[in-house]
Amino acid sequence: MYKVYGITNCDTVKKALNWLKDHNVEFEFHDYKKLGISQEKVEEWLTQQPFEKLLNRAGTTWKKLPDEVKNSVTDGKTAIPVMLEKTSAIKRPIIESDKIVALGFNASDYENIFKSQFKLMRQTAFLTFLLLFSVFCKAQDARAPLFKSFDGTMIHYEVQGEGSPVILLHGFIGNSSGWKRGALPAELVKSGFKVILIDLRGNGLSDKPHEESAYANFAEVKDIIGLMKFLGFKKYDVAGYSRGSIIAAKLLTMDKNVHAVVLGGMGTDFTNPDWPRRKMFEEAFSGQAHKHPQTAGAVKYAKSIGADTIVLGLLQKYQPSTSKEELSKVKIPVLVIAGKDDEDNGKATDLARIFSNASFQTVEGNHDNASRSTEFAEAIVNFLKKNQQLGFP
Repeated sequence: MYKVYGITNCDTVKKALNWLKDHNVEFEFHDYKKLGISQEKVEEWLTQQPFEKLLNRAGTTWKKLPDEVKNSVTDGKTAIPVMLEKTSAIKRPIIESDKIVALGFNASDYENIFKSQFKLMRQTAFLTFLLLFSVFCKAQDARAPLFKSFDGTMIHYEVQGEGSPVILLHGFIGNSSGWKRGALPAELVKSGFKVILIDLRGNGLSDKPHEESAYANFAEVKDIIGLMKFLGFKKYDVAGYSRGSIIAAKLLTMDKNVHAVVLGGMGTDFTNPDWPRRKMFEEAFSGQAHKHPQTAGAVKYAKSIGADTIVLGLLQKYQPSTSKEELSKVKIPVLVIAGKDDEDNGKATDLARIFSNASFQTVEGNHDNASRSTEFAEAIVNFLKKNQQLGFP
């Protein structure tokens, strides 16, 4: 039995606890706050320990750290999660899983740091997850602004510009920063729109829970509805791309406050609840990638950027499907837009035909690059401005 010490609302601790549960490790969790030890006090203790000295205790140096560890650190001095193990044999950096980047120290070394202030830590059979140097859970602050959604999941968002609100929904194995590599956000701001960028749950700087219930029952859609209410918008526009369009389509059926919508990079395949492509990616990111060689590139890319593959599997498993019948009842303006060489998710023309008030446009490019072009951005801006001027609905 291990003892785990940490602060409950720390994202690093949450990931650590989820990993322990997933691997059937028996443990007891102790929250510092409930023990009367403040986050500030923990930070104070840690800052008294020179970073290089701590690395030396682990039998390593910064240069020798694996790339996976270095990539988790902001400046070479901060934000390394530390894992204390039951055994004192670990003297080197270790990677326990895709989710937890950990640096191994033996228990007696770390106990010496805390024993004068925290007598409970004299036991050697424990685990503790902390952040080195002066940033214990300050990574949480770096994620701000955050919105607390209906189930307590923290959702990262960013607001740019002034004017009529439009929220941008990113695709699979992505986050809101992907939009910034294209022209759309800047063009919208320049044209008098207030742009809301969101990291859908499980992505980017938003929480990444591993419980299946966190993704069921249209949780991502509920996050969007809650965020827009939180920001005080009575009406708003939506633009999605790829999987973001799938979420946007379901949003249309659940929130009457949506004023106009853009569905980019999407055909009608997602309307099938048994869509083979969705099931294929669900299996690929659930430890069965060997069944689907065609997903190897996506899985490799996800791992290369440190994406949470367990979460990606859950996002596919609980990805919403919206029937053609439901979509046909949508009355608000819809723009379906896709690259000329994009049929990754079916034909966009077929999707446009479903709606009673839809327009269709193609731009140069394929599924991977069409959304970054100025042509794509201008088409969306023109569509939203047109319907803004009409005052619809």
